[in-house]
Amino acid sequence: MSLKFNSINMKNKKIPYLSKFLIGALVILIVSNLVLNFISIMAQITTVANRSVEPGFQYFDLKEKLEDYDIVGFLSETTPTPEDNDGRFMMAQYILAPILLDLNNPAHHINIIDASTPQKAGSILSIIKGKPIYINPFGKIIVERKL
Repeated sequence: MSLKFNSINMKNKKIPYLSKFLIGALVILIVSNLVLNFISIMAQITTVANRSVEPGFQYFDLKEKLEDYDIVGFLSETTPTPEDNDGRFMMAQYILAPILLDLNNPAHHINIIDASTPQKAGSILSIIKGKPIYINPFGKIIVERKL
């Protein structure tokens, strides 16, 4: 009987150490989870903050290509007049200033085609009989036309 009594006492002594170990492991797990969640949230917040872009960003790279010109044509199937447009003409004029954009007037040596689809851009190209000299990643086309 004394042997069984000693083994029972040994088990009772191990149980407090086991519970302390489990509690410690759970605390470490919870703290590490909180830290990782905090880091993840902060990364998402900074990513969202960096995604804000200036209106007209799709015209930025055209400015360096057009720096030798004072006035260029701006052709689009969706902007019949400066007052009745979807804002693309105003954004382009804002970004490309001091270059003046002449809306829907293909009488210039250099024109910008801002079409919603490649097919519409192609039809504008065939009408003005121009040659594309630069196409940016947003589909904005700089066209050279013989006068």
